[in-house]
Amino acid sequence: MYAYNYHGPSGLTAKIKSRSRSYESQKGEDFVAESVNRYPGEITIVALGPLTSIARAFRKDPTLSQRVDRIWGY
Repeated sequence: MYAYNYHGPSGLTAKIKSRSRSYESQKGEDFVAESVNRYPGEITIVALGPLTSIARAFRKDPTLSQRVDRIWGY
């Protein structure tokens, strides 16, 4: 099999078989807040994309940042 056969003429049209997955219904900001509150001082947040969920979590609970060990952004 060649890459052209797999990815298609545009290089972006791969047909990947999907697996059954269950997705969390919990919002990202709620997950961040819950995790930080469950493990205060032990959570390091490594942000590799937009910081929307983190900002929303901190907006809901401004004291949350006091329980985060570190935040790394790239």
